[in-house]
Amino acid sequence: MAYLVHCPPLYQAIRNEIFSNFAEGFAGFEHRIEHCSQMIALYNEMLRYTTASASIRSVAEPTDLGAFTLSAGSKLLIPYRQLHFDESHFGHDAAGFDADRFLRDNELSKHGAFRPFGGGTTYCAGRHVARREVLAFVVMALRTFDISLAGGNQGIEPQKLPTCDIKKPSLGVLPPISGQDVKVVIKQRTD
Repeated sequence: MAYLVHCPPLYQAIRNEIFSNFAEGFAGFEHRIEHCSQMIALYNEMLRYTTASASIRSVAEPTDLGAFTLSAGSKLLIPYRQLHFDESHFGHDAAGFDADRFLRDNELSKHGAFRPFGGGTTYCAGRHVARREVLAFVVMALRTFDISLAGGNQGIEPQKLPTCDIKKPSLGVLPPISGQDVKVVIKQRTD
């Protein structure tokens, strides 16, 4: 939600998707949500940009990896955050947040370098539930409320988009740096 309220054109584009696909309510959610391509692209970019998942693998047999030899039985930690920032997969601007990245190239969400929920035997079994919950929350929130950044007449300084706290260990979504909470104004929609 922080990314949406910091970018009014994106907020409006996603709200338009929601109103055109959920004008009559939430029946058929699973089918209708797939027509919200901008929102799904934003969800994928948020995961790419904010997750720090990793996998641990056991080396089955001695393996040469460049100048190193991995011994059988050794444990190998594979941090996916570095994959998510790899310019050869996600472009020259991989270090930045781009809400349209997955919209321009929908195949990125199926690429082996995109691993917000791990992979292989450690692939998160709840990834589909998590996706549904997040997208359902956004749909319900934007259909029900007008949400905007607090500021100005609320006596709050202009707000910046929170920065991920990469100093705190995490195997999931990174928290924002302490004190960078996003303050919003929420009003019930009347139309």
